[in-house]
Amino acid sequence: MAEYTLMDLEQAYETRKAVEAKWERYDGNNPNKYRSERRAAQDAVLRIEESLKAAGRLERTPEERLNLALDTLHPGAQAKDVVEHDGVRYERRFQPMGKFTDGQPERWKGYWVELPV
Repeated sequence: MAEYTLMDLEQAYETRKAVEAKWERYDGNNPNKYRSERRAAQDAVLRIEESLKAAGRLERTPEERLNLALDTLHPGAQAKDVVEHDGVRYERRFQPMGKFTDGQPERWKGYWVELPV
């Protein structure tokens, strides 16, 4: 993983903001205009944030810390798998992240949901 700085993250935020502004100003009829540029800008932000969090230079949210702990303990967990951690039961779920032009999910993000007692 590359070494990133907080300045790199700020630049990525600015790039993403500029690309989104360009998309919002576009008045043509091509729904895919700037799609790859927007995706690349968003991916850069996510990649830099994750790198900074992994290096401990950006703090993870409590939810991110829990997801990381459960992912580490259960790396092969599939959708709807239920595990117990510190006396609490969690279920593995996934949500689509981005979509292809045909509407199919581009990638999936896994997360854990606390189950009621």
